[in-house]
Amino acid sequence: MKVGILIIARLNSKGLPNKAVLPIMGRPAISYLIERAKLCKKAHVVILCTGDEKNNQELVRIAQEEGIKYYCGDETDVVSRMLGACKKERLDVIVRATGDDIFFSHEHADLTIEHLLKTNSDYSH
Repeated sequence: MKVGILIIARLNSKGLPNKAVLPIMGRPAISYLIERAKLCKKAHVVILCTGDEKNNQELVRIAQEEGIKYYCGDETDVVSRMLGACKKERLDVIVRATGDDIFFSHEHADLTIEHLLKTNSDYSH
């Protein structure tokens, strides 16, 4: 089974626009999330899922610099974006990570993936 971590982020959020690229110690915030997601041993791929608006190209550039894949889809339909990435990469299992979760736990992700596969669950939280 192919497992992917989908990082959901866009720059048009209303609460704090551009929060994913705000600098923390000289790096865009989302870089810390990507770095931690790449440490997940049970996932085969990390994919940034962003909107197809022009301003999100900064996120695409960061994904490329960080060596992960990306998928640009509907700006406001998150589920559509996730499904598009799943189809493109032929994923069987996904871990959904929100783009502002810079403290993403790769250890807990690995445990959750392991549990999901062992129990043949449809969903784990």
